[in-house]
Amino acid sequence: MVNDETMNFKVEKDRSDKIQVVLKEVYNALQEKGYNPYPYSFKPNAFAADLQKKYAELAAGENTEDRVTVAGRAMAVRNSGMFIDLKDNSGKIQIFCHKSH
Repeated sequence: MVNDETMNFKVEKDRSDKIQVVLKEVYNALQEKGYNPYPYSFKPNAFAADLQKKYAELAAGENTEDRVTVAGRAMAVRNSGMFIDLKDNSGKIQIFCHKSH
């Protein structure tokens, strides 16, 4: 006998199966490109509060060639991912990401 509960389970199972297929494809694509999809560690070399202090005097529109590694929670993503508000244990910063940089 088919009821609403059985139908909902089937729909959820189908959706779950499709998600698993996509995840497997992404996993394989990353491996083919030489990336480890599950890296063993990630070590940031900068924190939001330190970056705020370091660049407090940086004029609007001025750029640096500095490269840092940060970690935290993306609190907001705007303009198709170009601007990310990142919050870590020390504070919050805005990150500008663009494929040409």
